[in-house]
Amino acid sequence: MNDHKSSELMIWDPVLRLLHWVAVLMFVLNYWIFETGSFWHKAAGYTLFLVVIVRLLWGRLGPHNARFSIRALDKTHWQAHFHHLRHRQIAPDSGHNPFGYVWLYLSLLLFSALTTTGFLLEEIDYFFGSDALETLHGRLADSLFVLACVHVVAVLGLQWWGRIALIKPMITGKRKR
Repeated sequence: MNDHKSSELMIWDPVLRLLHWVAVLMFVLNYWIFETGSFWHKAAGYTLFLVVIVRLLWGRLGPHNARFSIRALDKTHWQAHFHHLRHRQIAPDSGHNPFGYVWLYLSLLLFSALTTTGFLLEEIDYFFGSDALETLHGRLADSLFVLACVHVVAVLGLQWWGRIALIKPMITGKRKR
């Protein structure tokens, strides 16, 4: 066996990485580039909705590190994560920590609400031009932006503090042992 291949662990599968980066791209495009209500804004919103649906399915059917876990939020997992943080050693085979699971669930909830409010505004005549729904849609987008910023800072901070590669595995899928 090749030493290079045996020295790396598969952390994130291709489907999970694709969903992550498509969600990032669609959100960035809709938040900063595409005009609200335009064809491209709607297309990106529908794509985000599809990403959420596929991610929900993949969280049940995908490989171990792609699966959802409520158990990962129990007291023992939090204690273990804080222990690893205190010692600045995160296990190389780890995927989401308890904070990551909270972020994942919250982001899926916010993306679901964002795409739903966008759909209602654009496709359901009753809600067209609703100031309350437009305000909610905007606040959901702003909340997701703040959540994404916290995520990026947390990834960079944990990568440095925990002495573990977090960005490379989200690109290549692999991390050194």
